[in-house]
Amino acid sequence: MKPIRPVVGSHEHPALPGRLAGGHRRWYTRPAPTLGQHTAEILRDLLGLDEGEIGRLRADGVIGTRPLGL
Repeated sequence: MKPIRPVVGSHEHPALPGRLAGGHRRWYTRPAPTLGQHTAEILRDLLGLDEGEIGRLRADGVIGTRPLGL
């Protein structure tokens, strides 16, 4: 089963260069997070910012889900 990415869908990717003894074992069971996917959660839960502060950061372009210029 291939991981399904929310932006690019399912696709092949290189495997790790070695394997552990003892048989086949999946190392990666989920795709990597996308840019900014957990930003609000980190700002809110770990740093204590409220939704208004996070919204202002997003509106000012400090945080986002796309690289600058795209």
